[in-house]
Parts: sequence; C-alpha cells; structure tokens
Amino acid sequence: MQKDVTLKAIGDLLDRKLDEKLDERFGVEFDERFDKKLKSGVESIMTTLRKHSAMLEELLVEKRKREENKQIRDYRVENLEGWAGKVGKKLEIKFEV
Repeated sequence: MQKDVTLKAIGDLLDRKLDEKLDERFGVEFDERFDKKLKSGVESIMTTLRKHSAMLEELLVEKRKREENKQIRDYRVENLEGWAGKVGKKLEIKFEV
C-alpha cells in the first residue's frame, strides 16, 4: 500500500521538525522571551485601541451636540419665519424666505 503525500502532511511534518529544532536550540528561554514580546505587543495594541476608542467616543459626543444644536437652530428659524409671516400679514407686507 502506497502512502499519499499531501501538502498538508508535508507542512505538518515540517512544523513538527521545526518545533523540535527550536526546542533543542532555544528551549524554555526562547518560549519565555517570545511570551514577553507577545505580551508586550498585545499590551501595546490594547493601549492604542483604548486611545482610539476614546477618540471615537469624543467624536460621537461632538457629533450629537452639533446635531442637537442644528435641530434647535432649525426650530428657532421656523418660529421666526412664522412670526415674520404673521407680522407681515398684519402690516400687509409680503415676506419671502
């Protein structure tokens, strides 16, 4: 019976051999250094993510404030237009907006 050689089988074999060689060469020291670098990298990414999240929150708050101000301004303009129209009718003046 002939064994089928697949790319996956070759890849798995190479991964095992590489892991064995790394363990022989560097052992626990390599793992500890790698873990420290990995933790440091993850902490750095998390710090950046927190900063970006805070910035996005500030932008959203500012956007909400602007939308509220726009709604208030639009409401006031509508009231002024209505008031100007009523005054114009009483004084027989046509206001165009």
